[in-house]
Amino acid sequence: IEIVFRRQRLTETPDPGMVLDSLPLESPPIGRDPLTRSGPTVESIYGADLSDPEFAIEVSYEGSYELDEDRLADGSSLDDDFGALGGWIAATLVCVGDVALAEN
Repeated sequence: IEIVFRRQRLTETPDPGMVLDSLPLESPPIGRDPLTRSGPTVESIYGADLSDPEFAIEVSYEGSYELDEDRLADGSSLDDDFGALGGWIAATLVCVGDVALAEN
């Protein structure tokens, strides 16, 4: 499983430390294990005339989820395993959006 949080259309190169400081190291457990935060990716995006670049930063959370036949047969167990994920994603999006980065 991979979940990516991204801020784009930035007018200055973002400080990765500021973004990472606002984010948790792990997600809530999904099944037995949480997703783990990876290092950030910073992008520079240029138009055809190479003027007015925009910047972006993204941070991924990665992990695995073991799906066996019993879980496939009873979908309610998937609800149990993934139930906290929606709230965590929403809260993490707010954290990413609250970081003071220069935007268009």
